[in-house]
Amino acid sequence: MASASRAKIELWPKDIAYIEGAKEYAQMGLIPGGAYRNRNHVAQLLEAGNTDEMYVDLLSDPQTSGGLLAAVPEGTEELDVALLERHQLYPMHRLVRDVEKAWECGIFSVNLVPEPVTVFELVEQCFPSLVSRLPVAKETDPYGSARTSVYSTQYHDPDTGYIMDKEDVLAGLSPDKQP
Repeated sequence: MASASRAKIELWPKDIAYIEGAKEYAQMGLIPGGAYRNRNHVAQLLEAGNTDEMYVDLLSDPQTSGGLLAAVPEGTEELDVALLERHQLYPMHRLVRDVEKAWECGIFSVNLVPEPVTVFELVEQCFPSLVSRLPVAKETDPYGSARTSVYSTQYHDPDTGYIMDKEDVLAGLSPDKQP
């Protein structure tokens, strides 16, 4: 979004609140592969200066991509969105607990994947004032992310393949539910 609008974003990595234990894990080199892909994707735009590599890794982590950011053109009658596109949103306040549980179970490589939610469900939960501006959803199968985990039984209902169900994901997006 910043690139498309030719805006520059300046961050002070030491002033950002990180999840408890995240810095320690990053210092140990426990960085997901997606962080390197994210970093490579913005390499020509990134000016990290003398910022400690650990902070650049943390800010590149796909699991910590931040909150949901939405920009809606003023005066637009109907929003042009793919209502049925699915996204798997992982609540970061669970990360340390879920990694420790995996470790205790002898699982050393795991996808911590919640059940996907659609764009419509996200708008309905996070931006209820925009619901009336959404187009009518097309009768097609949703597309997008739908990963499952063979280790889901360690975290949640064994029938789903997910560590959290959709209701838990959406409930966790409410500002009053944030830790």
